Amino acid sequence: MGPQTVSPTAQAWEAAVAAERAAHVAMDRYHRLIVQPLNRAYEAGTATRADVSQAEDRWGPYLTDHLRAVDDVIATPAPDLAAVIRKLEVGLSTAVFGYEGQHELRIITDDIRRLAGR
Repeated sequence: MGPQTVSPTAQAWEAAVAAERAAHVAMDRYHRLIVQPLNRAYEAGTATRADVSQAEDRWGPYLTDHLRAVDDVIATPAPDLAAVIRKLEVGLSTAVFGYEGQHELRIITDDIRRLAGR
């Protein structure tokens, strides 16, 4: 039996998900290693509000990159029902759908997850 080929839709999906995960890791890492310690230092009186503000400003591009990656995940055709669930989960976790209807979207996501046997 020869190697199994992956559809272009699945390849695009995997690339979009990998990019979102990488952007999420980078965003979280910067916040955990730079912003959070500076916030604690500020609370302890060993950093200034300007230090914290500068770190948060430098965090902005990480946030932007992550939201762009989330948009790409949402825009990429889902190869299967699990991918549709992933789209909803990613969108809900970042509020990319807005705050109106979050509760309802979570209910719909749970329905899809249940129907998909996940």
